[in-house]
Amino acid sequence: MNKPESSGKIVKHLKNGKIGRTFNNKGLINGKVPVYFETEKRFVFKEQATLCSIENLEICGFID
Repeated sequence: MNKPESSGKIVKHLKNGKIGRTFNNKGLINGKVPVYFETEKRFVFKEQATLCSIENLEICGFID
């Protein structure tokens, strides 16, 4: 069973096409969403987030 703190969304960055994930328990920082992009391996995400504008992200799925 997944921990509630790991729930979030799978997103696609509209400008560069990269896939990443967000966490529901992490809020906006200066009006931007912290996104953890995939590494070279599919569905393995970086430990450091990149701040992205909401309008540049498309929700692709949800993580419970």
